[in-house]
Amino acid sequence: MTDGRQSTAISEGTAPATGSPEGAVRVVRGGNGMKVHRLSIARLGAEDLASWRELVEAAVEPNPCYEPEFLRPAAAALGPADMELVIVTERGRWRALVPVQRVWRLGRVPAPAVATWADPLSFLDTPLIHAGAVEAAVAKVAEEVAGRGSMLGLVVRRLADGPVADALTEALAPARRGVVLESYTRAAAYRSDAPNGDGSSRTDRKKARRVERSLGPLSVDRRVGDAGSVEEFLALEASGWKGRGGTAMASRPAQAEFFRRMARGFAERGALETVALRAGSELLAMKVNLVAAGVRYHMKITYDERYGRFSPGRLLEQLVLEAFREEESLLMMDGCASRAGSVLDDVLSSRRRIMALLVPSSAAARRLAAPVARRHAERVEREAGERAARSPAVPDHHDGPAPTGAGAGRGDPSP
Repeated sequence: MTDGRQSTAISEGTAPATGSPEGAVRVVRGGNGMKVHRLSIARLGAEDLASWRELVEAAVEPNPCYEPEFLRPAAAALGPADMELVIVTERGRWRALVPVQRVWRLGRVPAPAVATWADPLSFLDTPLIHAGAVEAAVAKVAEEVAGRGSMLGLVVRRLADGPVADALTEALAPARRGVVLESYTRAAAYRSDAPNGDGSSRTDRKKARRVERSLGPLSVDRRVGDAGSVEEFLALEASGWKGRGGTAMASRPAQAEFFRRMARGFAERGALETVALRAGSELLAMKVNLVAAGVRYHMKITYDERYGRFSPGRLLEQLVLEAFREEESLLMMDGCASRAGSVLDDVLSSRRRIMALLVPSSAAARRLAAPVARRHAERVEREAGERAARSPAVPDHHDGPAPTGAGAGRGDPSP
């Protein structure tokens, strides 16, 4: 290792540690040739980071929140202290990565479990799984993480519908089949949706004309790989109600540190986008996107409250969607919104299903989780009826082609 810190590279010769100090590698060997390692993210060395990047590029489903450029600054600035990486290897190559932490209750059930790491600034918890070893790597994660040292099992909190979710659900015997604790849909747009129009309206077009009459011509300033542009975003967010309430990232040093470091990391790879909507010399709204494997993730958006009557956030989202039609390298846009929804619900024409999945440690744990799942199902059915009465349906992509394949979804992170 050459990064100047004591580090622990994963190697197939590493012996299992007993009574090892915090952060040391602990290895569990399996009969299928795969091994499970648990280690502190702070102890990763250059070889480990290269293996991590190789896994990111080969993952069956992308997840920028579990890329090193996101997760390393998050671990350093946001915590928690007990976060560790669960890594599955096969002949020295990384086949799976899942950051986990302890939780002590599941809904109203006071029972310990292991959960995927999540934070209000993150937006997706799908584990990174190598496209060439999906079933085997997921089965290893399920057996070793859900089945050891946890009363309930492994809770994957914001899991996108797709091959990883399918494999996790079916990884164990029927008595330990995965339990969907809750699910919701969030706004998305797919390449196949683009020719079918967007959510623009006569009202939006009238507001755009009003902006131009009042402030000057509208323009969109899109920058790729410019980490410095997030400073303008932080300042704009802090100028509004979040700044007054102390919840803006600039008001919270740990969040600001994370955001800047994350932006620098993604910018170096050309995977950071900032998009600003201006009218004349005025900045009306701004958003920060991350791009991974053909998917644009809408991480954060903010706007100038002085111009709220013009709905600048919605206007910006409309313009980003129009640009998406021309960007053939992109397969999908993920709105990254919470279950409560966002302005994107009226702009993006499809929905992506997100779920919280329990991989139970035992049949008894599965039975214990059943009431949580049942209450959620009842709530979903009730809310679906209410939505159907208020508005027309939009297409769901529950079973559609998620962005998958080697090299090819923000919400409340509570389980």
